[in-house]
Amino acid sequence: MAVDDLPLVIGMRIALLVPAVLLNSFAVLFICLRKSLRKERLNKLLVLLSVSGIILGLFGLARVSTQLVMMKNYKKSVCLATGAVLVYGDHVAQMATFMIAAHRYKVLKSITSNIKVLSNRLYITAIVLVLVVCLVPSGLLFYAFEEEDMDTCLVASNWTTGFGHYMSLSTLFFNLAIIALSVATLALKKTLPDLPSLRHNCRLTAVVVQVQVVYIACWVLPKWAMLAAFYFVQDEDADNIMQIVASMGELLAANLHVAVYVVGHSEFRKELKMWLSGKSQIVWATRVQPAAGNLQFRSSIMKTKL
Repeated sequence: MAVDDLPLVIGMRIALLVPAVLLNSFAVLFICLRKSLRKERLNKLLVLLSVSGIILGLFGLARVSTQLVMMKNYKKSVCLATGAVLVYGDHVAQMATFMIAAHRYKVLKSITSNIKVLSNRLYITAIVLVLVVCLVPSGLLFYAFEEEDMDTCLVASNWTTGFGHYMSLSTLFFNLAIIALSVATLALKKTLPDLPSLRHNCRLTAVVVQVQVVYIACWVLPKWAMLAAFYFVQDEDADNIMQIVASMGELLAANLHVAVYVVGHSEFRKELKMWLSGKSQIVWATRVQPAAGNLQFRSSIMKTKL
């Protein structure tokens, strides 16, 4: 029996994918429905990161469904289809993490160099472009494939050699670029004066740093170990185990990101406490009523519940 088909591995994947989908779905809805949260540019990128967590959770669901339905009698086309979800989620997650690091560096740089901050519309456009462009690598996964029976449905086991090299190089690029931006951001943060007007930016920088720590622990280290096993160890069992560890790391990161929002993001935590206590209110509808020749605006206010 392949390592990926062991009941323990399937159980671990289910234990990670279910909360990944549920928690990240809640995070996306909560940020989008809270005006004080959605107006912050960083939170828009956190939404993109949570969307990638949902995608990776759906990959886990597709993988488990394939195992239960096909009972180890795999077809390469089905394995590539489930793998395409993982490749898409991989690219969205790494692009989101890169954009978060770049955004925070640019914000701190704008404080010291008086650089203009990018508009909200540009952030939304960039997010849409990321979601569209990241579909391309998933499509390339099917290039020049031939249908055949497979003993294992591990994603990397079904790649062509060229696609495998592309994934290795793109992973290394994102890893190094994100680490470099994180180091530059921390170095820039230390040059800023300790002023009350800058404390909000410092709190958001702390959130970004925590996201990068999760990325390094759950993405960079497992990916590098997987690549080392693939290129240097060249043992099939070791390669399969490291692929599983890397995919589990991605699902774990998807769960930890929401923990970062709750624990490290003070604005998110404040809004969550208000919602849980039932104290939060929003203006959800505005009606215009003519009266005595004048226009009267009356807003209906109610307690919000997601």
